[in-house]
Amino acid sequence: MAFYRSVATPPISGNRGRIPELRERLYNVLSNCGVEMLILDEAQRLTERAISEARDISDKLEISVVLVGTDRLNAVLSWDEQVKYRFLLTYHMPRLNSEELRETTALWKSISCNYLNPQNSPVLKLKICSFRKPKDI
Repeated sequence: MAFYRSVATPPISGNRGRIPELRERLYNVLSNCGVEMLILDEAQRLTERAISEARDISDKLEISVVLVGTDRLNAVLSWDEQVKYRFLLTYHMPRLNSEELRETTALWKSISCNYLNPQNSPVLKLKICSFRKPKDI
């Protein structure tokens, strides 16, 4: 529920909404912003319900969903057969030393900032390349 509240539009009349209302708001935000890929970090911490929601987002909005997590993520995905088969492609990233981490981070940042450049999108006008952790999510 915190996930929905963190990305949903401001509630009307102070009412935070119920799950179906929050889900609908989230779908609207993702659709209206032209989101093509949703990356969920620390996915091994997601509940079975949250992973099912990610599956539903992928199905209903035709958005690619990428789950990033530790080795425990495989066990989490095995909770639900339908979910497990949606996330079959996996990549195990080896442990990086400090220099490799700097190089990899710089590469990811350059790729994502070029791909997600707000100047290339009439819908998205936010600065998305700051890589700051959002508050209260």
